[in-house]
Amino acid sequence: MKRHTSSFLAKVRRGAYLVAFALALIPANNIELAGQSARDIVLQLRDGSVQGALPTDVTLRGTVTDEFGTAKPLLVQIKGTDKIRFEIGTGPNRRVTVFNANEGWTQVGTKLQALPQHSSVRRPSLIPILDLVGEASNPRLQVVDRGMKSIGQRTVQQVSLSLPDLQTTRSFGRKLDENLDVFIDPSTLLVVRTQRFLRSQENMDLPVPSVLEFSDYRRVGNLAVPFRIVNTTGTQQGGLHQKTFVITEAVLNTNVADSNFRAGGTQQ
Repeated sequence: MKRHTSSFLAKVRRGAYLVAFALALIPANNIELAGQSARDIVLQLRDGSVQGALPTDVTLRGTVTDEFGTAKPLLVQIKGTDKIRFEIGTGPNRRVTVFNANEGWTQVGTKLQALPQHSSVRRPSLIPILDLVGEASNPRLQVVDRGMKSIGQRTVQQVSLSLPDLQTTRSFGRKLDENLDVFIDPSTLLVVRTQRFLRSQENMDLPVPSVLEFSDYRRVGNLAVPFRIVNTTGTQQGGLHQKTFVITEAVLNTNVADSNFRAGGTQQ
């Protein structure tokens, strides 16, 4: 079991900013871009061109604060790339939300409710590398380099990823294509922002913009973990909602039980 001990200060060379797909690892070599597509680079990283292995599981503890200033205890457990468990709050009002291989549930007290299929497709987005690496070897993954962009005082590299949905049996025949924009700091190779559209639980035809901004990266073993994450969802017209996640502890490879990611499963 490894705990964080210091801020993530490692600097890597600038030669291949798309190596940000391996941001959670401490790279020991450069990736040559000449003659390779962005897909080639993603696959190269997925096939082990960067030293170190991704953790089998990650546990995060901290607080989450809404736009009204209400703070609640937070526990997040991630196993692999398709199992996520959120626990927010304490006591009878504690909310537990679980995503497991495109299925999802939420529970408050003893009330357990299955999430609609269209809102159960979730990635472990609080750890960007786990968000990205799950489909890195998928031949359907489409990657487009959008070039350099400005975010405030920072110049970043924008990369767009798209994963078409081949399922034909979704609710009402709607396909759940996944689209993700990734913004990378070329000086550190860290993801500083992601943007995707989530589908409302109440209306699957209403895509809701969701922006995650990552900062205060610290090294936890061989993983770069953002200890501050600001999530802004919604639109100016329909209303904006913001949550700020502040991580106080990150732990890797504690053999989190699979039962934690089942409907009604208790945290172990």
